[in-house]
Amino acid sequence: MSPAPADRFAALADLTALLGQRDARLLADLRAQLEPTSGLHSTAIAALAVHFGRGWSPARLRRMRALLGQQLPVGQVTVIAPANLFVASWQAALEPWLAGNTVRVRTSRRDGGALPWLAKQLQERMGHVADLQLWPPRLDAAAQTILEPELVRDSHTLAVWGNEETIASIEQLAKTADFSGQLRLHGQHSAVAVIDCRNGRRPSARTLAGLAIDIVLGDGRGCMSLGQIGWFGAQAADLQVLHAALAQAVAVAAVQFPAGPDHANSAVLRNLQTQAMAVVAAVQPQRWFAARSCGWLYSQAQADPSITSWALPARCASSTIVNSQIGLAALPTRLIGPISAVCSDLPPAELPKLAQALATSRWCRPGHLQAVRADQGHDNYRVFERFVQP
Repeated sequence: MSPAPADRFAALADLTALLGQRDARLLADLRAQLEPTSGLHSTAIAALAVHFGRGWSPARLRRMRALLGQQLPVGQVTVIAPANLFVASWQAALEPWLAGNTVRVRTSRRDGGALPWLAKQLQERMGHVADLQLWPPRLDAAAQTILEPELVRDSHTLAVWGNEETIASIEQLAKTADFSGQLRLHGQHSAVAVIDCRNGRRPSARTLAGLAIDIVLGDGRGCMSLGQIGWFGAQAADLQVLHAALAQAVAVAAVQFPAGPDHANSAVLRNLQTQAMAVVAAVQPQRWFAARSCGWLYSQAQADPSITSWALPARCASSTIVNSQIGLAALPTRLIGPISAVCSDLPPAELPKLAQALATSRWCRPGHLQAVRADQGHDNYRVFERFVQP
């Protein structure tokens, strides 16, 4: 490996170690940077940064470096950073940079200074980060993103994060800008939980608390936010108790992590669905509904396509019983978009098979969805895929 990637790994490991340990100075500095514009509550900013530090811990960065091995960078990468969560933009920029590339990052209008803050922290540890170039957002008269030729010039890979409309738009703009390299596309995804209820097993308090944090943290803005829970092997008679236990855990987590100001933007949709689901639960058997001021939990013994096909508003979740591998495989049809990750309390040996069945390469324990592992591929791309030479 060339010295440059080694220096990059070392600098990032120093930063993530401090974040994972809840370094008070760093977290205060980050909150001061992001609170005015991120739309997140300060507790969420701090928690997301800690999760990032643990997901990209020095130990996991060592595994990531081992995966890189002697592979050579492609040279120049352009990244269209995601707009949903600041930690997602960090991950998007860091992976190609750690591979040894020069990376141009088109920051989002909603970045709030997150990527400049990250670049500043790395610069303090390295002396320079010339190969991580931040390009501010540019819009045309109709407030549409511009992909100017200079941004993708000489780039071997264009990596795009966004919803399907954004990706389609960027693909078209790339053609207009005469980009002829390879694409790495990350569209809209959702996380799912599979909880072991076989043979009368009940989820532990720790598992329920973890699920609750995964539902509320980040206000549902990230692709790792939890919206669908499958009670694997549960019986219909168990569902009311499971629903009540999870609803209580979510109510506690919602107080621990208050919603940010941007959460109010989804209030109209959330209130409409609250009314509709309350009626459904009242007139249909084996359905339970628990509403909070900032969200709700809906549970049904059998999937109701009229409900589970809806896009879930922030801090809302739906749960149902799954009793077979066929039922697990059907979970993606109940979500908007493919599965980004699965969190589960199944035995460790079963987790890789579960993830494979759900067409994802990421799995974790409840409460750790936002601690995205640096050494796991995501959206079915291998670590460093299209950022290193074949």
